[in-house]
Amino acid sequence: MKRMKIALVAILAVLMGTTFTSCLKSNSNKTNYAYVTIKSLMGHITLTTDDGYELIPQNASQMTLTDGSIPERAYIAFELFEGETLSSNNTSAKINFIQYYDILYVRYMSEQPVETVTPLLALSENIWSARGYLNVAVAYYTYNGDSSDDFSLYIDKVENNVIYFKLVFTKEVEKTNTYSTKSLSYILPSEEDIKAKHPDLTPDSNGYYKAVLVADGVDQSGSEIELKSNTSEIAFPLSYIYPDLTLDSNGYYRAVLVADGVDQ
Repeated sequence: MKRMKIALVAILAVLMGTTFTSCLKSNSNKTNYAYVTIKSLMGHITLTTDDGYELIPQNASQMTLTDGSIPERAYIAFELFEGETLSSNNTSAKINFIQYYDILYVRYMSEQPVETVTPLLALSENIWSARGYLNVAVAYYTYNGDSSDDFSLYIDKVENNVIYFKLVFTKEVEKTNTYSTKSLSYILPSEEDIKAKHPDLTPDSNGYYKAVLVADGVDQSGSEIELKSNTSEIAFPLSYIYPDLTLDSNGYYRAVLVADGVDQ
């Protein structure tokens, strides 16, 4: 049990360091860090940071993982090309991709409650939403066949205008003294769907909803407890199909009609 106590202290230290932020970070040697959503279309790769900047990698081939895939969500390190800047007036820049620091596995939320099979060890202090995803980090007992498919997220309840998301570990694994951590990005339902199911739920003046992440877990003595994150402010996408679609100040969407045609 002493070894488990030491392990749990280490887990908490790791996950408390996983305090997600949507802003770009940089250090003194010009390396920048950001959480990004990655889109690949016909070999052209673009990255959108969680606060809306577009990054265009000039060495996109280096972003391919060993299995040949490119992740949809990640925390990356990169450098801006010479002369490139990012600001409120310049939201797109060419970059040199350096490396992935973390992969956020993208999953769909469950529409129904799911039963816990094995308790979790720790949750990140905070959760946050961006680009239509809810982002969480978790620690769990290490097991063979580790898969993001073994984690489910659903809305457990709405109480006092706070949404309680519950993260569930659905795999039966041995409770050992070793642990692993994983970052997950769950695709959020649209705001319209949320309001239909929870009509009394109201956002604040900026359109954000209060949310908490909970899970069945164990404490340092091995007793089962409820794990709980801090209360965070999250936003639901207006459209499930197009999570980046936003209204203008007058409540309108921009639209264009196109068609295949022939010239003279």
